[in-house]
Amino acid sequence: LVFLIVSIVACGGATVVPAASTTDAPAMMERALALHFGQEAFDAAIAAYEQVATLHPKSEQAPEALFRIANIHHWEFVETTPAMQAGERVIAAYPDTEYSVDAIIRIGECRSLLHDEEAAWERYDEVIREHPDSVHAPFATITKAKSMQYRRDHRDTAKEIFERLRVEYPDTKYTREARLWLVEM
Repeated sequence: LVFLIVSIVACGGATVVPAASTTDAPAMMERALALHFGQEAFDAAIAAYEQVATLHPKSEQAPEALFRIANIHHWEFVETTPAMQAGERVIAAYPDTEYSVDAIIRIGECRSLLHDEEAAWERYDEVIREHPDSVHAPFATITKAKSMQYRRDHRDTAKEIFERLRVEYPDTKYTREARLWLVEM
């Protein structure tokens, strides 16, 4: 079975992305990525990612496909509710992946955008507590500290978190950033 994805690009013309067999998850994912990053045809990319996840839920591409849907809603459309819903799909379907851990952080960022800092901090804490060895744990740590530092009643806690980051994750790019924040505090 072969399909075509047609997207409307900013200039108003239609761009046809070459057909891919629906039995070939890597090729389908490659086309979805081309729509997303190459053409910035975000609605078409969401549809293409959805096909990957729906037709090939056990493929190695499926977790990334769902995560990319969440990211489009979060970063391109800045739609917090659909972004959080898509992130929750990643977490529910693929809980043991790094995409799931990253989705938890992105949901926290959406909560922060909604001025629900307590809920945001809880999501960052979830990563720190339940996924301390994840590549995303240092980012969750510094994101929480940075969001707390501007709240007068949480500056001391932010400082403690920056210090903990330096100790627990000394070899990450976030350690230098934590040092710089500590100097400014």
